[in-house]
Amino acid sequence: MTGTTMTAAPVRGIPVDPPPAVVSPVVYLLHFDQAYRHAGHYTGWTSDLRARLADHAAGRGSRLLAVVRAAGIGWRLARTWPGGRDRERALKRQGGASRRCPLCGVRPRLTVGGEDRR
Repeated sequence: MTGTTMTAAPVRGIPVDPPPAVVSPVVYLLHFDQAYRHAGHYTGWTSDLRARLADHAAGRGSRLLAVVRAAGIGWRLARTWPGGRDRERALKRQGGASRRCPLCGVRPRLTVGGEDRR
């Protein structure tokens, strides 16, 4: 798609300057501008982050994001981690997405070699 430009402000969840498409799997955390019922975040994984964010912005790919879009609630990409489905499942099993969200005031831990230093 030539000639496509991003607007100066986020539009329904698409960041102003989305990160370049990634080849390796990445887990991502989306922060909702306001909670939708019980949900304030969405965690997913993809091998093409830019395309996946565009799908979410169009209301495709996730029922929760489609409902959030229909409710007029915006969202932002809050954080990413290296890894695929296994990492996504591990993060979801831990629960508490707001504890990992820098937009909720949480500061990510320093990492060494992609793993948390504890």
